[in-house]
Amino acid sequence: MQAQAQRQELKTTLAELERLHAEETLALRTLSRDAIDLLTERKLELWQKLREVTAHVTPQAEDRACLERLKRAALLNQMLIHHARDAVRTILQSTTGQPLVSESSRPHAVQDGLRVDFRG
Repeated sequence: MQAQAQRQELKTTLAELERLHAEETLALRTLSRDAIDLLTERKLELWQKLREVTAHVTPQAEDRACLERLKRAALLNQMLIHHARDAVRTILQSTTGQPLVSESSRPHAVQDGLRVDFRG
């Protein structure tokens, strides 16, 4: 009976995380700072709950679809966060008169189009 209750708690926690990620997507698209902060707190609580539950019960094959949806939702939200950060940076640079600079991991010489002739 205990194992069944733990399985149900796992399913409930995963469903709550899925709903939370959907809410987070909406909050990120509207850039609602208060909602994002609240959802972050709730997400941390749910992840802790998930850790506790999975210490006693391992997700099964039937949980795979939900876990895949969670992964996709988390990746989508991560992309929205990066996009929002870049948009805010561009707006701040534009309104403060700073030159628009995009972050790049490429070396400076490559960004500027430096050419090297190896033919001698």
